[in-house]
Amino acid sequence: MSQPVLVDDPRRAQELLQEIGASRRVAIDVESNGMYVYRPQLCMVQAAWERPDGEVRVALLDTLAIAPGTLAPLAADQAVTKVIHDLAFDARMLRRDGIRLDNVRDTSVAASYLGIGATGLASLLSAEFGVVVDKKMQTADWGRRPVDAESAAYLAGDVKHLLALHDRLWERVERADIVDEVETETAYRLARALDDDENGAPPWVRIRGTDRLDDMGRAVLRELADGRERLAAQRNLPLYRVVGDKQLLALARARPRFEQGIRRVMASGRGGRDAELVRMIDEAIARGTAAGALDADDAAWLKTDRLDRETAQRRKSIEGRLSHWRKAEAARRRVTDQVVLPSHCLKHVVTRELHEPDEVAVVPGMGTSRAALYAAHIARIVDDVVRGRP
Repeated sequence: MSQPVLVDDPRRAQELLQEIGASRRVAIDVESNGMYVYRPQLCMVQAAWERPDGEVRVALLDTLAIAPGTLAPLAADQAVTKVIHDLAFDARMLRRDGIRLDNVRDTSVAASYLGIGATGLASLLSAEFGVVVDKKMQTADWGRRPVDAESAAYLAGDVKHLLALHDRLWERVERADIVDEVETETAYRLARALDDDENGAPPWVRIRGTDRLDDMGRAVLRELADGRERLAAQRNLPLYRVVGDKQLLALARARPRFEQGIRRVMASGRGGRDAELVRMIDEAIARGTAAGALDADDAAWLKTDRLDRETAQRRKSIEGRLSHWRKAEAARRRVTDQVVLPSHCLKHVVTRELHEPDEVAVVPGMGTSRAALYAAHIARIVDDVVRGRP
């Protein structure tokens, strides 16, 4: 294996991308500076591929020097297999620059569907090859330049063994006869990552724990979250570096007024001595308290359709029967429960009470093999519950 090459010249990048495309498969990993700035940037794309003589090459593509869009044709090329470990973050970061992945193999999905307990890349490389991955630079700021030799070696470490890992896992996937299930799950996760835009939800909705606040607390949280966004943008810092979610929830719950009360609530976390932040909090609490509750448009984000007791019990029964069947079928086939029916598919069937085979067959993430094997049986289980049959 040759030494990784750092590429910050557009012409050289084009040459390497052509070579990668000709190899028909490439291992990919990406790095951003999301822990250090308000709007994360795609800072580096690491790529590993095999030359015709079998040598594995690694390139570190500096996407702060090279237009990220340069990578778009390769990423979308269906003739080139992209091997990634745990694709969600990579796919989302690439998507932000208009780069949409296609034809992906996810070694994390393969490992989990094979029933491997520890599916982190470092754990898999250690177990399969005895390779120790040093993660001490996991939280590094990849927006900093220049990239030194230690950083380059770390970046290469996440991709240089990924093709070999894929090959070893994929051989087991084929032996277990779960190729379609693994590919279907990977495609499902990729689609979710590419389409996940949080539905345009306002900042306060994305804070966990909002549902435990009273009406006034939610109105205060809305103002606090908006204020944090403004400060983070002004300072070019990630949200947590301004003030954390837990502190915002505590402030929305306690609603302290005046500087002393705010600092007391903030004492256990970041920002208690930040005068500008304290002022923002004081003003946000005043606005939220004056409002007293969310307006109709904001309140709509929290509305959920409450189930009547009979419906809730029926769906619980459907879930129980499907889960029992899934466990038994997995044991019979000697595969994991997720191979038989992924939890997201099970939830989809339960919440919609699908009891027609054609409906079950087209559930997102179901796939061709599962539909052929199980759609009719799943529909029959649901239909039995809906019709009150034992």
